[in-house]
Amino acid sequence: MSVLSIEHYNQQEESARIRHPNRIVEAFSPVIFEKLSYPHRIRQEEELWKFLDVMHENEYLSNRDRSAKLLTAREFELFKKVALLIQGYAEKELGKKAIPWNTLIGTMELFRYAQILLSKVPKSRILEIGPGCGYMGLLLMLFGHPYVGTDISQAFYLFQNRMFKHFFADSFQDLAQSNLSLSDAISATQGPLRMHLPWWKYVEMWPEKIPEFDVVVADRMLCEMHPNSLVFLLKTAQMFFRGEGELKGILFRGWGYSGEVPVLRIVETFYKCGYVAAILHSNLTFFIPEGCREQGHFYLEYPQVVELFKGNGVLPIERMEGSIFHHFLQGNQAVNSEISVSLQDITDFVAQQLGGQENIQSKDSQFLDYVLHGGCVY
Repeated sequence: MSVLSIEHYNQQEESARIRHPNRIVEAFSPVIFEKLSYPHRIRQEEELWKFLDVMHENEYLSNRDRSAKLLTAREFELFKKVALLIQGYAEKELGKKAIPWNTLIGTMELFRYAQILLSKVPKSRILEIGPGCGYMGLLLMLFGHPYVGTDISQAFYLFQNRMFKHFFADSFQDLAQSNLSLSDAISATQGPLRMHLPWWKYVEMWPEKIPEFDVVVADRMLCEMHPNSLVFLLKTAQMFFRGEGELKGILFRGWGYSGEVPVLRIVETFYKCGYVAAILHSNLTFFIPEGCREQGHFYLEYPQVVELFKGNGVLPIERMEGSIFHHFLQGNQAVNSEISVSLQDITDFVAQQLGGQENIQSKDSQFLDYVLHGGCVY
């Protein structure tokens, strides 16, 4: 099957907007992008290059010493492999010689901590909400995880479609190009589960055709969701997690842009929807359904989390218990002891692959650096 055309996506979405009521259309609109005027739709294929390296602009060079250690040697080898794959894709399909290294470093860090957790249940079935550039999904599928990704942004969805189709060909299925529901498509899949889910089919799972997932990845976007969309996710995920398994929950590192919706409001929503924090760590957060609590172990209740976020620290996170938390803590300590590759090592590699060019930052990063930091050239 060919890639999803802009015209076909727009037609399918317009049809969905006609048949769904106002409150669903409202809930599954990119409210923060629209409020901040961030481009989230394209009209021409030539615009897709703009979504190659975004949402992490200047995160590393502007805020960290070049000597800062970021990756283990093994992770650096994976970084180089994936960077070269994406560079080849960008040159062939987007006509750009570029490596999205800002976004890819952030993805590698998320993937590291997710892999620690996912090693508890290998080949967990994963649903990713808001994949953005799609590099987490790419890594998860390369490592053999059954994967479904969904996004409400037309531009990001199309970018993900092109990249996943490029790397996985016909083993990747986009349900925007299919009449099947997600449940029926999963049942009909004979090979690896590599699937793309448009927002209208995501909402159409409810209430009768909700498949099982082990883990939902929702990184750097929870504060950016419409409140009703967040509640829909949390309530529906309770049904995703109905099957047997040691690992059921929602995983992320960052909360997303919190200029409009404070983090504590998201935390409150989790607890009101029947979740409890199994991991609340600077490197990873993992909420599990209330019913997955392990008896006799200590979990932070909502008032205690509020105190922690206010900085009172009355109950140190280290007091958290449960097999999930201790599994993560042990893996985190082991990985941290191996981190040896510096930001300088990473940028040297990127510069070499880009022909030794002086400025390896994306155009977005260069613009923001000029506006926010005086235009220093790195």
